[in-house]
Amino acid sequence: MPVRKAFYGLVYNSTRTENESSNGLSPQVLADLVGCMPVSRWKEHQKLDSETYRGFITANIKDSLFHAVRILWSRRVHRLPIMDKSTNDCMFILTHRRILHFLWNYCLLLPRPAYMSESIQKLQLGCWKDIIYVEERTPLIDVLDLLIDQRVSGVPVVENGSKKLVNVYTRFDAIAVGFDENFPKLDMSVEEAGGTSGGDSVVTVAENATMWTVLEVFIERNVHRLFAIDDNNNLKGVISLSDMIWYMVIRPYEDKHKTMKKSQ
Repeated sequence: MPVRKAFYGLVYNSTRTENESSNGLSPQVLADLVGCMPVSRWKEHQKLDSETYRGFITANIKDSLFHAVRILWSRRVHRLPIMDKSTNDCMFILTHRRILHFLWNYCLLLPRPAYMSESIQKLQLGCWKDIIYVEERTPLIDVLDLLIDQRVSGVPVVENGSKKLVNVYTRFDAIAVGFDENFPKLDMSVEEAGGTSGGDSVVTVAENATMWTVLEVFIERNVHRLFAIDDNNNLKGVISLSDMIWYMVIRPYEDKHKTMKKSQ
């Protein structure tokens, strides 16, 4: 399929390849199309070699859910096709969001872990240091470079000269820019370009919110990331769906194995 057609399909359907019943063998993700936008990247894509090409990452339908979660985490992908190896059919797409909803349903039935009552700042859940953000005056092309180079799905936008959170610019916004008939100049500011065109509003939580509160907000608001702010709306931290999965699933596994190695 030509990039242009995939491009139009994403925008017309407001999709982020979150269609949980998708049967596509090679799902197009926003990162793929964003990567094609800056002209400076075009030759890099043409020279893509085996070291940078990740290939088609999948899991077998007979694999455990934990195995699939580890693939999502270790390969840093946002969605994982679950394949029936006997027919080579894609049965469904596993995402961080689906996993978190699954965990939420079980959290209501099982004893609540002690860390659920701890503050996210104390737990250092997500990113609290060296946060990637841009100011409103930042050129759009620089924001696109950040989305590609840092492999993030969204960049928080703060007021010029401060860290007061005002917006978030996502990969979906970048795709919508290219689809716009009045294609903007890439040297325009991110404030002029706008943001959250895909419906991802800026959802925040207090910097001292508990882990349980953050989990509830993720489930209720159905977003990819939350921004931790102080009383003055200053950006303090960023928590993503993958951060939640790491803390609730991967971290206990790694801690257990570290303890076992020390005891041997």
